[in-house]
Amino acid sequence: MILVLAAIPGTFHGCASSSGPAGTGSGDQPPEARLDLCDPELDGTPYYVDRDADGFGDPFDVRLACDPPRGYVADNSDCDDGDPDIHPGASEVCNWLDEDCDTAVDEGVLNTWYLGEDADGYGRDDSTTEACDDIPPPGYAVPGSDCNDANPEVNPGATEICNSRIDDDCDGGADGDDPDVAGRSIYYEDEDDDGHGVDGDSVLNCEPKLPYVAPVGGDCNDACPTCLPGAEEICGGQEDNDCDGSIDGEDMACQWVLTEASVNRGGGLRQAASYTVYDAFYEG
Repeated sequence: MILVLAAIPGTFHGCASSSGPAGTGSGDQPPEARLDLCDPELDGTPYYVDRDADGFGDPFDVRLACDPPRGYVADNSDCDDGDPDIHPGASEVCNWLDEDCDTAVDEGVLNTWYLGEDADGYGRDDSTTEACDDIPPPGYAVPGSDCNDANPEVNPGATEICNSRIDDDCDGGADGDDPDVAGRSIYYEDEDDDGHGVDGDSVLNCEPKLPYVAPVGGDCNDACPTCLPGAEEICGGQEDNDCDGSIDGEDMACQWVLTEASVNRGGGLRQAASYTVYDAFYEG
């Protein structure tokens, strides 16, 4: 009798087990009876050594295997496999190391210091240095934004004052242009240029600025340059020159005071022996 051996159907090359006897699948066999046909050199998956056990492997130490070997992982993005605190996704700290493996060192955590030559605690924005130190290097300060690094009285923390158009607090507004300025004076609008302005029409400013140029108010007629508090009343001019609320005949400065004579208050003067005209006061 001649026996003929034929290939067992269902066998294949790859990471799998051979099939069992006819009518049974590979799952019907106990694991120890299966034939693992995975060849690591041909069918294996690359795994990378993870010496620091941080879940990220060394891209330069690779091994092909059908299953992950102990101490190996599928990820190969660790830039320092000897430090578990260094790997992609780690928090960057200021220590001149690249913790998160993005090729940048200490990004986002360095302290920025600004060069400050006037020792007012503020530096200028156009000259900076970065360091991990919490204390600024000599000659540097934080914060910046000093708009005049040659004047220690000028910096973002200073108080704006009226001082010849200097921007003391570095906010872009100088003197009266800065709403926070201290030491402003009241100036009144003075259209007739008599040195007095109209009450109720004034501004706070560091200096006269058209049309608000009068340092005092009280002007009762800003179209009349001879009408202002303290002016001499001009009798017959029909203006309240001294701004006392009375015009000409109603003003005490334009009343006649008669002596040794009688006055017909109903209509004019009677013949009088003598009279005197006073311009400053009225005697009843």
